[in-house]
Amino acid sequence: MSDSWFKFNISCCVGNGNNIGFWQFKWYGNQTFCDLFPDLYAKEAIKNVKVFERLRGNGLVPLWRWNWSESLSVNEAQQLTELQGLFDGFSLPNNNHDLWRLIPDLNGLFTVKSCYTYLLDLQQVELQDAHVLEAVQRLWKSDVPSKVNVFGWRLLLNRLPTRAALHPHDILTNHHELSCVFCFQQAKDEKHLFFSCPFSKGVWNKVLSWLGTSLQIGVEGRDHFLLFGDLFKMKDKDRVWYLVWLTTAWNIWNLRNKVIFKSKIPDVSSLLETIKLRSW
Repeated sequence: MSDSWFKFNISCCVGNGNNIGFWQFKWYGNQTFCDLFPDLYAKEAIKNVKVFERLRGNGLVPLWRWNWSESLSVNEAQQLTELQGLFDGFSLPNNNHDLWRLIPDLNGLFTVKSCYTYLLDLQQVELQDAHVLEAVQRLWKSDVPSKVNVFGWRLLLNRLPTRAALHPHDILTNHHELSCVFCFQQAKDEKHLFFSCPFSKGVWNKVLSWLGTSLQIGVEGRDHFLLFGDLFKMKDKDRVWYLVWLTTAWNIWNLRNKVIFKSKIPDVSSLLETIKLRSW
């Protein structure tokens, strides 16, 4: 967990001071002492020193124990006096343990809901058009394993790690590695791999023929997903026919990976049999 997460989302309730850093945590006031007194912090011999190692005593006058890496200047000595003056009348409740409060939650307790709500507040909202939302809503009704559903969700949102998607991030820099693994043509996006590639088209045609139906030419991506389900008028069609769509796309993706990493030779008929088996 990063320091910034601690600083901005967790507050400290100091008890005996055994588990709270003196300089780097907001345990007394709204700022850390390393930010308030950076010159003193620079000369602190032990940067992650705990509160109880620097501040002792239960009475009205705190007892200080400092450890500097070098002598303090006149100005730094004055800063030290100011720091110590902040604690006039303060004493550590030595019988209590240190506590942590999660700021996003009103009760200060960790809950998945509070973290989820906090992350939602931080996220950058990306508006989706109605077709995307409709496709995603239908997707989650499909009776498939969760990993296949997540795969389909990423496919519908164009978030799969295809070669074309990796190239702009300098993960794949060789242009010879950017061609489609099935037809060896330049693949600009996911639509080519799953819908435009002659091999993938052949797979979908075989699947549709197996189901006794057809789909208009040129339909790709989310439209392909939505129209595929609309071809069938039956009870629970969302669970059944989107299952076949997801199974087909999932197996095309798995075959693509096997071609890249295991040098498997793609074959439409063989893939169709795998799709039939896994669908049923």
